Amino acid sequence: MNIFSQFGRGFKFEIRSLPSDLPAPIFDEKGEKFLRLALDRSAFENEGDIAAVQLVRNLRRRQISAEAILKAFVQSTWAARDLMSARGRVLSFGKFRGRTLGEVPRHYLEWLVTGCTNCPFNLRRAAKILLAADKT
Repeated sequence: MNIFSQFGRGFKFEIRSLPSDLPAPIFDEKGEKFLRLALDRSAFENEGDIAAVQLVRNLRRRQISAEAILKAFVQSTWAARDLMSARGRVLSFGKFRGRTLGEVPRHYLEWLVTGCTNCPFNLRRAAKILLAADKT
């Protein structure tokens, strides 16, 4: 998946997030219970196997495909990586020089996105990611 889609001469900014067309949540309360039990090392010998079968039945009954689970996992992994990378981005100028974006106040992030005229593209992108993460 590309972060940037080219339109003419410019680029459209997109933030990775979970798609809205997936059933939410993938695992309901019973499904979470079955998953935890199936992976529990202290469970009795056949208890984990039975829980795994029940989990698959639960997902099939709710018509959730393997592709939907994998797609949600991949997209959430990329979104988490983008967020971690954005938080670790170090400022090379200004009042908060030498600090990471995760350490600066929200109003400064907003200024980077809207008010800073010479802000590097990747720094502005990282600030947008952090601001979008705060909204959710």
